Amino acid sequence: MKSLNFLLVLLLLPFANASIILNEIMYNPLGSDTNREWIELYNNEGCTNITNWKLYEAGVNHGLNLINGSFMICQDQYAIIAEDALAFLEEYPNFNGTLIDSTFSLSNDNESIAIKNSTIIIDNITYFNTWGGNGNGNNICRLYNTWQECNPSPGKNNLVLEAKQEYTISINEFLPDPYGYDNANMPDGEWIELFNYGNLSLDLSGLKISDNANHTILITDTRTLSGTLIQPNSFLAMYVNGFSGLLNNEGFEEIRLSDQSNRELDKVSYEGSKEGVSWAKVNAIWQQTMPTPNAENIDNSLVWESRLSIEKIYLGSDDKAKFGDTLRVKVNIYRGNTTKETAYLYLEDLSKRDTITLDRKYTNYTLTIPIQIEPNCNNNIPNGKYILVLDGLDKTNKTKIEINGINEELCEKIINPKTVNYEIIEMPNEAEVNKDIKVRIEIINPENKNIDFELWSYIGKSSKDNLQKVTLPAKSSAVVELKNIVTNLEPGNYSYIIRINKEGRKTTKTINSSIKVLNTLNTEAESIINTSSSVKEGLVYSSKSEKTKRLAIYFINLVLILIIVALLKNEHNR
Repeated sequence: MKSLNFLLVLLLLPFANASIILNEIMYNPLGSDTNREWIELYNNEGCTNITNWKLYEAGVNHGLNLINGSFMICQDQYAIIAEDALAFLEEYPNFNGTLIDSTFSLSNDNESIAIKNSTIIIDNITYFNTWGGNGNGNNICRLYNTWQECNPSPGKNNLVLEAKQEYTISINEFLPDPYGYDNANMPDGEWIELFNYGNLSLDLSGLKISDNANHTILITDTRTLSGTLIQPNSFLAMYVNGFSGLLNNEGFEEIRLSDQSNRELDKVSYEGSKEGVSWAKVNAIWQQTMPTPNAENIDNSLVWESRLSIEKIYLGSDDKAKFGDTLRVKVNIYRGNTTKETAYLYLEDLSKRDTITLDRKYTNYTLTIPIQIEPNCNNNIPNGKYILVLDGLDKTNKTKIEINGINEELCEKIINPKTVNYEIIEMPNEAEVNKDIKVRIEIINPENKNIDFELWSYIGKSSKDNLQKVTLPAKSSAVVELKNIVTNLEPGNYSYIIRINKEGRKTTKTINSSIKVLNTLNTEAESIINTSSSVKEGLVYSSKSEKTKRLAIYFINLVLILIIVALLKNEHNR
């Protein structure tokens, strides 16, 4: 009836012999129709301005809104009239021709449509779903003067329907619950890895991945790191790249891989997930393991267990350890599949426990950590062998170290108020160009008055750009952090200079150490860390013991005043 009414309308309207024709129609796309239908116009000759033209459909003259290109269509040029222009560009990102937005909804069975100016029908067509293009990823087009099923080709010559491509593709690995935001842009966020088990290279463009709730994404260049071509016996990870809801973190979920005709190529179901852990097929069996996008999967038995080891102890030029020394200890820690994320390094009975934070599973950490040995300035601790312990992640590694003698210089700093009393908490031995480095220094004021200090550091040319001024109350200490950025330096070895200027001292204390400037990132770059103290840049604080002493003095004075007042009051009453 709808088509008959349309034909009656056509009989009442004049026709024009124009060069613009209806050329291609996507009336029932694969999947949802909403906002995905479109109609293509083609110009046979000359140039025609279609400003104020209408699309006649379902008895309504629909207006045309230009999005891209021009209303002037010349010979061999195309124009697309889309139900939703933005949705069209998302599905056909390479289209750059004339794009027109309109409001219409095409029937999936049969319908008559026309393109017209204000009074004249320019071209019209009544189509039927028996012609093809009925929800299978194809459409209908004018080819060799007849309408037939075609491969979609908006803005290009119409294509003869090709045979269905055979895809030797399977789902090989996926990450439902990555660290951070699940829908983050690649290379972060969720991803699904495909494997080509065939002998031919394949273009996966247009394939789709959907889940149990019918969330669907198409494979495009914007969702992979290396395009949509996959080589034989190779992998291709496809990222959600901002898309929401594809992979559930909890409960039952099913993932399906389909081609452009909605033909299922592979599917896998799972239940539950763990943060930072992927599901991967290893020896034809699915297991949770270390994520390896675009690479061969790893058996979880090889990466499940955590490991830690003490690699090297730097003892200084004399190759000996003394009481009061700061040891630098190189450790290697691999965090496997464990929820625990801390380790500790310490000398039994001789140092604080330094805390090491390991925030990611399946990650190898190589770190150099300073350990401060008890000063033993009063010689109460005997010389001998002591145990250095690296403990955490349900693992322990121990080694013995011999400690003999006392660091006289450190003891002198602690007890001599005429010198600059300091301790290096953290000192870098390597730096990268245009990257921040930092040094942390504890400044000690053993005197019975407030002391002002100035501290700054530099590499190469002298500078006070990071000058910090610190006032220490009597008998207190503070940890100060100085930052530098390495610029305009060639790779090589340089002097790293730290200067400390103490109030009332004529000469500035200079601390000179060697630092290596690197040009590129090292895969196992050593960094010196000390997480036992929480320090902010420029923060000054008094030691707890000194604060306690001062509070005790105030309390005793208050008690004495109260006693004197009571005695005077009793004397007055007599």
